[in-house]
Amino acid sequence: MIEERYREALEKKKNDVKSFIWKGKKVIKNGEIIQDEKRLVDCSDEELKEFYNHCESMLYNNSKENPGRYAVLELIQDQINKCNAELFIRWLEKSRDTSRFVFLTTLRDLLNNNPQVDPKEQTVAIAVGDCPKEFQNIKINTALEACLDTLGKFSKSHITLSFLLKQGVYLTENDLNNIPKNANKVEYIRGYLDLKPTVNIYVSSKGLTLDQMKAMITLRNRKYSELSTTQLETLRNRILFALEDDVRIHIKQWEERERQIKLVLKSRGISIGNNGESV
Repeated sequence: MIEERYREALEKKKNDVKSFIWKGKKVIKNGEIIQDEKRLVDCSDEELKEFYNHCESMLYNNSKENPGRYAVLELIQDQINKCNAELFIRWLEKSRDTSRFVFLTTLRDLLNNNPQVDPKEQTVAIAVGDCPKEFQNIKINTALEACLDTLGKFSKSHITLSFLLKQGVYLTENDLNNIPKNANKVEYIRGYLDLKPTVNIYVSSKGLTLDQMKAMITLRNRKYSELSTTQLETLRNRILFALEDDVRIHIKQWEERERQIKLVLKSRGISIGNNGESV
């Protein structure tokens, strides 16, 4: 009974149009970060439609400088696939003594002799016996690009220093042995990573190792073939998934704002379409 009432109260609060707040851009004023707030019920119809269009832009726009969150999700998946493809080629070179050129000719012969094979759909598993599971879903087309070094450049535009440091730093036993006796651990990490004194550092058992964090902080917009194996593995196994989680949170937040705007407009007898216009 108590649980049911609690859920009803939460649902009521969730749909209480008087509680919905629109927060403006954060600006620096007199050295302080401030953010204007306005109740949605106090906004005009035109303001609400403008806010709705802003939400749509933050979700779906295709701008290269500031793409919508759904476009960023697609970019992240593409980056995971390309990191994995480059790691696959390096695995072939190391574990199977198969160079990029040799594997490239193998794939091209396979495609030339089997026209029914669609390189956009079929994976490298049909060409590599006992292919490790982590590589089995790589499309042949992507593997061909890795062999030809045409995967392009990795873009780190969405991987900021604050995002990386939020992951935390984990000190391995080897790291702890390297820290001078009586030295401050955080200051040692700061020096190892060459970070400014104003930067906050979080030590956590869930964090990246020092080497992984160093690899991420020194990451640059370079060809996938130019990234170190540590960088590729850390991106593929951890950072890009953490970034995806952040982006999905942002998506939920923008979609919740859209829901609230629609509810306020509905209370005024106005329906709104995906283009922000009344219907």
